[in-house]
Formats: sequence, C-alpha cells, structure tokens
Amino acid sequence: MLDFTGKRIGEQVALNWLVISNEQVSHFEVERSENGSDFFRVGRVDAQGQANQVSNYDFVDANLPEGKRFLYYRLLIKDHSGSYRYSNVIRVDVSDLQTMAFNLYPNPAQDGETVTIAFDALEGRSALLITDMFGTPLYEKTFQATEGRNEVLLSTAALPTGLYIIKLQQGPRQVSRKLVVNR
Repeated sequence: MLDFTGKRIGEQVALNWLVISNEQVSHFEVERSENGSDFFRVGRVDAQGQANQVSNYDFVDANLPEGKRFLYYRLLIKDHSGSYRYSNVIRVDVSDLQTMAFNLYPNPAQDGETVTIAFDALEGRSALLITDMFGTPLYEKTFQATEGRNEVLLSTAALPTGLYIIKLQQGPRQVSRKLVVNR
C-alpha cells in the first residue's frame, strides 16, 4: 500500500488509498473505531487492478457517530487465499461536525404514555419520522424549530407494543434513536 488518507468533507469522511501490485487482493474491509483500538466494519470495497499497476480506491463513511472529536480507520486487506493483513491506522478530526443533542423520555414508554422528544436545533425547518424496525414509515411531521432547546410530544396510544426508530432531521444534520413501547 502506497498511501491511506482520510478527510472529513461536510457530514461524511472520505477515505482514499493507493495500492500497487494488488492482483492477489480480493477486497478491502473498511473498519472504524471511536477510541483507536476497538474497530468494527463499516464497508467493503472489491479489489481492482493488476500486477505492477497503481490502483486508487475510495470509500465514503456517511453514517458518523455523534459527539466524537476523532474517528480512527484501518483497512483489512483480504487475499484470494483467505489470508489478510491490516493497513496502518489513520485518525480523522471530526470535532466540528454539526450534531444535535437528542433525547427521548420516558424510554421505554408504556402504551398510551406521552413521550417527549427533546433536541437542540438551529432555527429552521425540521422533520420527524417514526418507522418500525423494517423501515416502514408510521408517522411524519415537518415543523419549524427555534434555535436552542425544542420539544415535540408524541402519544404512544396509536403505536402497538414494539421497537421503533425515531429520526430527526434538520438540513444535513440527522440523528436517530430507538423507542420501546410496552403494554
């Protein structure tokens, strides 16, 4: 591997690496860590290229965790034979990401109970989406948020017992949380 770099671009991290003579490489698994030691897979890129040829690879990590100063990345380089090796670890500064503090309470909620969705926002249009675990939209609401702390009240009376995803979006900023409704 000649080079492995990462850079935050907007609300994403763009990774790029150069490889020479990668005819034995099957694929690259992109791994991310929030602490520099515990890595998990966030994507896969199939190998291309041939012997004595420089190949350029890119991967965009668009699902970044909130509230982190740095994210760490490495590549698991897997050969056709099944053997593998790791690249060096790179650190990407994501400290100036625009994130929203977002809380749900009570959670878990009892059937019929009102859940408060509290979040910090900028002034502007916001969207709230509630889906089931299969991604089926159950409730959508667009509203004008004020700068600072905002609250939306949600009655669970129409939601059967189960697990739901509450998504809140304002411009490019998006956060989601799980909500449990019990009987």
